[in-house]
Amino acid sequence: MLHALLLAATVSASPACSTPEHRQLDFWIGRWTVVDAKTGAVAGESVVERAWEGCAVREEFKSPDGFVGGSLNAWDKPAGQWRQFGAGSTGAVRMFAGRWTGEAMELHTSQPRAGQSDLLIVMRLQPLPDGGLRQWSDLSRDGGVTWSPRYDYFYRPRP
Repeated sequence: MLHALLLAATVSASPACSTPEHRQLDFWIGRWTVVDAKTGAVAGESVVERAWEGCAVREEFKSPDGFVGGSLNAWDKPAGQWRQFGAGSTGAVRMFAGRWTGEAMELHTSQPRAGQSDLLIVMRLQPLPDGGLRQWSDLSRDGGVTWSPRYDYFYRPRP
């Protein structure tokens, strides 16, 4: 079965998008139950899949409170970094950019705020030895001097 999945992944990848960088988010592909690391409560369900012949990774997320959203992620070869466009049912839109650190995908964004320092956000996705992954995010309201947690989730495979 694993061999068939790997073969299907290889066949479906566009030659233009078959570099090792294009495979850096493969650990995220799957059907997931998302659990809050602090409380253990289910935070939602996520489906992550390759899109456009392996040139992008798309996430669809639903939370128990009715929020729906997702992201589209792609390797930007000329820039040498990943780009993520995220949007959801609250109307919020975020554009992240970042790289694989060797342990996690680390993506950054900033949001201008009138009369204040930009809001800085960092988000990380890290594969775990048990086949799950951790996604967590921190923010800074003071130009990166101090950071506060936004969320911390574990993704657990769904059948």
